[in-house]
Amino acid sequence: MTIQYAAGTLVVAETTGRVLLMCRSDGSGWSHPGGMTDPEDECAEETAIRELVEETGFPPILTEQCGHTQLAKLDSGEVVLLDEDDDYDSSVVLVYDLFVVTVREEFVPKLDGEHTAWAWVHPDDPEDLTGSLHPGAARALIWLMEEYG
Repeated sequence: MTIQYAAGTLVVAETTGRVLLMCRSDGSGWSHPGGMTDPEDECAEETAIRELVEETGFPPILTEQCGHTQLAKLDSGEVVLLDEDDDYDSSVVLVYDLFVVTVREEFVPKLDGEHTAWAWVHPDDPEDLTGSLHPGAARALIWLMEEYG
């Protein structure tokens, strides 16, 4: 089985505690900025920064990385935290590096063709969104709340 790699960013506004989510145009729900890593040209952090700029127009120089974890999408479709002690080798199809960055204030992202809408939401109450959360984003928000409350 070939494992793919991707990375993304949970952007948290300091003044409100809300997280930026974007509605994907492929119909897979609301998610945070992110995408596939080119393993020959970039590391996970470079992917996360590139995707943040491409999908929001927000310059990453104004952000501060404050957290990191890895998620894994299993061949069953389940998204889990990738734990060094667990043996997922035979069932992992995607390893996703997730970075948390903080910005002082909420900003208005510039949508690209990958998204149809955006919203700043409280991570513990994303039900405000019209539509569903992408499974990876749902797991990412759980992790964020567990780590940072």
